[in-house]
Amino acid sequence: MIFAHAGNTEQATGILNTTESFARKKIDAGGLGVALRHIAKAFAETEQLAQALNILSDVSDNSNPTPVLIAAATKQALADDAAAALAAANAVAAARKIDDNRLRAHTLWTIAAEQIRAGDDPGPQKTKTYANQATGDIKSTLSRVWMFSEIAA
Repeated sequence: MIFAHAGNTEQATGILNTTESFARKKIDAGGLGVALRHIAKAFAETEQLAQALNILSDVSDNSNPTPVLIAAATKQALADDAAAALAAANAVAAARKIDDNRLRAHTLWTIAAEQIRAGDDPGPQKTKTYANQATGDIKSTLSRVWMFSEIAA
């Protein structure tokens, strides 16, 4: 990620490809879906959306693909892709259906932050309303603090 943000996408791609190969060879089936999801998200965040979605197609049902889809939709929206705006809206709709309160709130806050960065006005207001509702559903104060610190990082 650091290399991609610094403009060295070739080196970032090499590192991510090596990481994917390592994961596929060394990680057991129980943890492979989660590892691939993280790798796919990194590809999406470095604007290599086709590779991200390709890897995501190998992710098991036990690993939540939502963060990868949101990262891909966000990158498309930042690239002023009209279809991406629809994808981002679909990501919000999908996030609202997530059963886990903590994951739903985290996902919605992340989408709202990206909408703000992209200048998508008034989209973030609605997403923040949904995120506040989801945050209110989290019973544990510690979980709320963890979620906000994770988003801030």
